[in-house]
Amino acid sequence: MRTKINKADLTFIIKIISNSPLAERFKAIEKNGEYLEKNKHPTGKYIIELSDPEVDFILDRLSAYIMELGVDANGEINSIGIYVDSLIDLFN
Repeated sequence: MRTKINKADLTFIIKIISNSPLAERFKAIEKNGEYLEKNKHPTGKYIIELSDPEVDFILDRLSAYIMELGVDANGEINSIGIYVDSLIDLFN
């Protein structure tokens, strides 16, 4: 899977997967800089390429994060959950 992701989302995902080798790859992507349209126009996006197992890993971690912090005491999705759900959509 190949997708573009903005810096805030990339940083958040790095935090969520921080204890994995995949986090190091994401940090390297972040360090190498954003994608430039036509090699000169900044886009604010970073290109990531992931295998199916890597996508599954990220989706599992994001889903666990929603269950931990993305639902309020009444079982309703909160603002954190809405944000994380939007990240899940990037990988589906």
